[in-house]
Amino acid sequence: MADFHPLRPIHDGASPSWRAMDKNAEKRAKEAQSAEMPSMNHASMKDFENVYKPSDDTYLLLDGIQADWTQSRAVYQANMRTILEIGCGSGAPIVHLAKLLQETVPIATDINPAALELAQKTAVENGVKNLKGIQCDLATELLVDYRHGIDAIIFNPPYVPTPDDEVAGNGIEASWAGGERGRRVIDRVIPQIAELLSVPHGVCYMITVDDNEPEEISKLFENFDLLMVPLVRRRAHNEYLSVQKITRKPN
Repeated sequence: MADFHPLRPIHDGASPSWRAMDKNAEKRAKEAQSAEMPSMNHASMKDFENVYKPSDDTYLLLDGIQADWTQSRAVYQANMRTILEIGCGSGAPIVHLAKLLQETVPIATDINPAALELAQKTAVENGVKNLKGIQCDLATELLVDYRHGIDAIIFNPPYVPTPDDEVAGNGIEASWAGGERGRRVIDRVIPQIAELLSVPHGVCYMITVDDNEPEEISKLFENFDLLMVPLVRRRAHNEYLSVQKITRKPN
């Protein structure tokens, strides 16, 4: 979604501590081994008329997950049983994590039925046979049955700043139109992430761009006793993409 807005000045308005964390995230991204993209041989150009096609943000998300898995493999293997991708699109990230973990229950939600259909095909194509797809807005349908029951959440939100009236919809536009500052959907999902993440080891990986003012987002997460820090960060065309890692605050 690089063509929708001009490049924001790097670290515009960010505090020195956040700038330092961003710099570390850029270094981490350069050092990280590139993750293997799940096979998309089953997908056609027609599929991507209705579903967001894997792009730079998808690749960075996979690299971030892979880097964190490499760093914390023992914790992952001991604690991650149920994983979720909110707004799954093609399903590449949830399938990637499911293959890393192997023994897990993967769940994918999307408001777009075409995305859920493609995600199921991505799972089967890559040997993940137990993906559970749920059509809903964000993770609304899971909040009761999975309260504090999701060990890992993946979210590549619609982050592009757009007029607010472009946010509504259940087609491909739902994958990118983020409203003012690209924050309309991100701000709504924060309490859902807090409600779903398991205790104490739950982790969420979420894409942001600098236009979203991620340091401010981190303060919103703090209201729910969650800690958000930049994990990996990379420039793609005219935007700086980051994978933010969200965890429970240590006691």
